[in-house]
Amino acid sequence: MPSANQTQVEVQRLKDQMAQMRASTVEQIAQLKVEAVSREVEAQRKYDELQLQLKEEAAVKEAVREVRQQENMTNSGHNFKI
Repeated sequence: MPSANQTQVEVQRLKDQMAQMRASTVEQIAQLKVEAVSREVEAQRKYDELQLQLKEEAAVKEAVREVRQQENMTNSGHNFKI
């Protein structure tokens, strides 16, 4: 049977181990949160980049459509039959 002193030492050792495990868990959680925020920021950056590309493509398509429309209007006035 362990003495009261040995029991106290063992209890303290277990408390210290639990505190260390708790601190390690808190550190891991904090690291996971940092990684999640980093992924979220990167996803938002990529989303914004794709949105900009879509807007640019839409603007180019609209400009091409307008040019073709102008060309069609100009060419329709020069249709001469011989």
